[in-house]
Amino acid sequence: MGPKGSQRETTDDPLARRVARLEAAFSDAPAEARDDFRALTQAAIEAWPFELTPTEWVSVLSSRWAAGGSLDGPGLYLIAACLERVPEALSAFDVELRAAAAPALRRMGLDASASDEVLQATRAHLLVSPEAAPRLAGYSGRAPLRDWLATVVSRQAFDLQRRRRNVVSLGAVSQHEAAALNPEITLLRADQRAHLTSAIADALQSLSPRQRALLRLHVVERLSIDELAPLFAASRASLARWVEDARQQLGASTRRAFASRLGIDASEVDSLLPARSLELSLVRLLSEQTPTPDE
Repeated sequence: MGPKGSQRETTDDPLARRVARLEAAFSDAPAEARDDFRALTQAAIEAWPFELTPTEWVSVLSSRWAAGGSLDGPGLYLIAACLERVPEALSAFDVELRAAAAPALRRMGLDASASDEVLQATRAHLLVSPEAAPRLAGYSGRAPLRDWLATVVSRQAFDLQRRRRNVVSLGAVSQHEAAALNPEITLLRADQRAHLTSAIADALQSLSPRQRALLRLHVVERLSIDELAPLFAASRASLARWVEDARQQLGASTRRAFASRLGIDASEVDSLLPARSLELSLVRLLSEQTPTPDE
């Protein structure tokens, strides 16, 4: 009677069913690791409600386990689910990232806008890699996930501060620099070139951190809407609308700022600018803001 009741209790327990589902794949794991795998699995299932394929979970544990070592089971489970683009995991990752980042950003004295920019840069840095595995896959599980994320955030924040210190006045663009940016832009007078570059820079700063991140990934990194949608935990339609809204807002803000600097009507801007000068200038400025990889 006892064993039957125990079996029924396990079957009726959702957490136990999830643990059993993952443990079914442990036959492929080293025998000496299975007890550790069970403990890590139990901790992960208790922490997160979303599902991960058993083979992927065993692969994650097997590639990181070492006798006598300790791993952050919930952290590894979350990262593995993010790499599989599980929407609930990506949302949970955002919460973990913000919690990990808050103390470091406060210590550095960053304001809300700069903090949001660092968070967006960190998210893109970890989750986006068009030509290789995302950097998030480099999490070993040896340190608690939040500690690891705090380190990555701090590096991104230092990079942001360094880029801002090294920015030369965008209004003082030489003729040689303008030609490198876009040969057609040399058709503008020197003062017009400077005003255009400054106008785009100001317009970029008027966008939200998410809008800047979207444009950087779409325009510079050339990620498609289909690739961006899971990264931002959004539908394809929503993502496409966000990108288009950011483009429209940037274009309108740039035209207004450029027209104001030249003392002309905004409707005259398109007839004055050489073809594609606005787009190519945008690519350059977004490229300069692209986060640098970790050392």
